[in-house]
Amino acid sequence: MKLLNSSNYIENIIIILIAILLPWSIMFATPQLHIGYWGQVEGMVIFSHFATAIIAIFFIRIAVLDKDLRKYILHPLILLPAIIGFYSVFSSLFQRLPIFALYGSPQLGQGAFWYFSLSLLTLTYFYIGRINKIKILIFINLFLVTSVVSIGSFFPTITGIVISFFGFNDWLALYFTSFILLLMYIIEIYSFKIKKELLGLIIFFILGPLFWKIDNNSSIMLWFLITIAWMFSLISLNHFKKLEIVHRLIYNPLFFTFIPIILSFVMVLSSFIFWDGKTDMTDEITESLGHIATLVARGSIVRVLFEHLISFKALLIGFGWGSISELLIKSFTPEVFYQINTGNRVHFHTHNELYFQC
Repeated sequence: MKLLNSSNYIENIIIILIAILLPWSIMFATPQLHIGYWGQVEGMVIFSHFATAIIAIFFIRIAVLDKDLRKYILHPLILLPAIIGFYSVFSSLFQRLPIFALYGSPQLGQGAFWYFSLSLLTLTYFYIGRINKIKILIFINLFLVTSVVSIGSFFPTITGIVISFFGFNDWLALYFTSFILLLMYIIEIYSFKIKKELLGLIIFFILGPLFWKIDNNSSIMLWFLITIAWMFSLISLNHFKKLEIVHRLIYNPLFFTFIPIILSFVMVLSSFIFWDGKTDMTDEITESLGHIATLVARGSIVRVLFEHLISFKALLIGFGWGSISELLIKSFTPEVFYQINTGNRVHFHTHNELYFQC
């Protein structure tokens, strides 16, 4: 294990420990470990920034000697969040509350430092993931934390652990998905007699019932679409050679990169299609679209926020992280409230990274 036999032995041990502890930071959401006013999230934000600061110091030293680490820095998953972080720091210099833009809203913590943490912690797993034994260790650790938080969420009397973000268990979808993806990756790097593509699909099927258990309709819909696309891919490759060109066009990284961008435009477009922008159409939209009405509500948020992007300064540097609620209040009318209330609750965020960065 070259990683542990190098001159950076102590640093590497600490980096591995941080990588193991990071998924467990969800425990700060339990009532016993609440910190600050937004106790469910502030502990995790503090831990994330503290761990990132330590890792950053270590990586500065390690990068001087480790050529592979320097190559990882140029990976899009690491480089792009870092660029957003640096640009957010630049943007914060022109905001009314720079500290707000740097740290993000207290309830979410999504700011410039959040993106630096995302970049460096992703780099951490790239760095330690070079050793298969450590991959197995990370997998076992993720299995344990997923099991504990799942049992704690569904049966808190068993573990004494209660984890719920504002009454929702949607966050469990992230742990379920991460565990299943890592499981499929572990299978990929080891030899099995069964066909790996088929085994991966069978394992992916497990996510459906898990999403159903936490009543996350959006995740269920996404899981269903991916499952259909995956099955079509296996069938077309094995039985319909004439569809190989279509397969190459659709099943490639570039196409999947554009999917979130396309869905972002669909979200805003839904607001223009179903809401006239003037009157209360809450009941009409909810009755006709059901749960999809929340898509219109989130699109309406973005549509309202577009009203503020009317100057060159706003287009260039935006309004800083954590300012969406403030901008909504500036544009608040009864019609705006009705539309962001479309569906089953009031929506004050879009769940859309593309528009959050505007």
